[in-house]
Amino acid sequence: MINGDSRIYDPMISEAESFIREMEKKDEGSLYKWDKSTVKEFRDIPVEVLLEDDYFLGLKDQLYEGVKQDIIDLWYERKKREVNLALFLEAIGAGKSFKSSIILWLLWYELSMHLNPQKHFGLVNDSIIAIMLLSRSETQTRRVAYTYIRQRFSSGFNKDYFPVNPNYTREIRIDRNNTTVYPGTSSAMSALGYNVYSSVIDEANFLEVTEGSKKGQEDVYDAAQEMYHAVNNRMTSRFMRGGKLPGILVMISSPRFPDSFMERKKKEIETIGEVELKAFVRSRSLWQAKGSEYFPEFYKQSKYFIVDKDSLQIVKENA
Repeated sequence: MINGDSRIYDPMISEAESFIREMEKKDEGSLYKWDKSTVKEFRDIPVEVLLEDDYFLGLKDQLYEGVKQDIIDLWYERKKREVNLALFLEAIGAGKSFKSSIILWLLWYELSMHLNPQKHFGLVNDSIIAIMLLSRSETQTRRVAYTYIRQRFSSGFNKDYFPVNPNYTREIRIDRNNTTVYPGTSSAMSALGYNVYSSVIDEANFLEVTEGSKKGQEDVYDAAQEMYHAVNNRMTSRFMRGGKLPGILVMISSPRFPDSFMERKKKEIETIGEVELKAFVRSRSLWQAKGSEYFPEFYKQSKYFIVDKDSLQIVKENA
């Protein structure tokens, strides 16, 4: 109150608060404006360019043949039909964490091609839209986040248009459109209350399976199954429109047991059909993932390998 007149004070405070809010939102450290014409410029860039061009991910000489092909196939398949679940079963050493980081960035890029994602999906203005990286432990997800994912978000495109807020150390926060890539566990996802657009579950076959657990009502508690349903429910409740879901749940893991969650899900998809279940499945051995550059003899068919079918690992070469 100034000189006892609140009518003077209140508008001043309101105007100051409005000014501060606008200053906090303005540009968010970006170099260039993001408007309809800019969206039009970037929206239809082919996934191959996003993967290889130095302005985007710049991974031309860093991608295994199989990894690159899997990602390209998935993105083109999603242009032809709705895909809400992708399963990648791959051997140890096939670059699963690296692939996860690429998929997370591409999903974020896709989301950011809406001028105002919140308005586009009918969400509360300025609410946070998240793409989640989930695993069995927070330590595992943060290792992937800080060794791979942050590298993806240091691209020239991000620096020019969507820089990462350096004040957030536990997530990759983009202030310009209120989006985030959050690494954590299923319990973290529940607590945050974020709008989950898509999610990647890393090493899904190695999540906890407990018989006689009190965590679930059934005799067997399968953490992968629980996480799958939790993420799917969160995505559906926030983004399902007209029976269609724009995002995707990606599960990546190396094989473990014949009855692990991803193997069961794979068999279900093979029985019913990928199109019917809106799914996409890839199962690759180590040499298939790395390709002819790493296993030229195999691709020339001049020799063969002895392989453990359960683990997809090479147990003997030069046979």
